[in-house]
Amino acid sequence: MKKTTPQKKTVSEYVEECHKNAVEKGFWDFYLSALCRPMPVELRRRLNQYVITTSIMLIVTELSEAVEALRKDDMSNFKEELADVAIRLFDLAGGLEIDLENEINKKMEINKNREKMHNKLF
Repeated sequence: MKKTTPQKKTVSEYVEECHKNAVEKGFWDFYLSALCRPMPVELRRRLNQYVITTSIMLIVTELSEAVEALRKDDMSNFKEELADVAIRLFDLAGGLEIDLENEINKKMEINKNREKMHNKLF
């Protein structure tokens, strides 16, 4: 019997799947319930900023955990933490309805024409 290779997912498919899972697991309950309430435009803007900032800091937390895994020479955990970074990033992009795959492609085109090390020392 011939073994089949699983079909690889696109970035857009990962974004959709990660965000759907995060919603199902309750990570968006606060935000979604707040959206159902009438509120002034400025308050809604600040709520959006709060949710985005919190999500970004959770990504930073996963990066910190990856550094700690490296410090302990635990490559298995390091890889897992990098996966957590991607999952949280994909979830955020899905929640904000950002076409992350398109944004990555646009940025890669920009980076192709940049100077070595982007003209910086490090």
